[in-house]
Amino acid sequence: MKTKQLLVIISTLFILNGCSKDYNPSDNETGISMYQTACSQCHKKDAKGFIFSFDSDNANVDYIQQRVESGSLMMPKFPNIQGEKLQQLSEYILKNSMVK
Repeated sequence: MKTKQLLVIISTLFILNGCSKDYNPSDNETGISMYQTACSQCHKKDAKGFIFSFDSDNANVDYIQQRVESGSLMMPKFPNIQGEKLQQLSEYILKNSMVK
């Protein structure tokens, strides 16, 4: 069992290393280009083309912005995505996600 847990921890570290919290969007980036560069390694679209499936309570731009800014258990925070860029990314994610 300890070997299995160690493999999970090592795999998680490799995944998190792929998500660069140091990502800094350029001025000409759009919601889709930021998603493709900073998010798509870990958050792939499903067969129907959805990025996420949100509960109706969380299907809003404010919730997505908070997740990007603060991160979560498995996701690093992205402090360099701010202002208009954060708005664009959050709107793109919401528009391309399913609401339950």
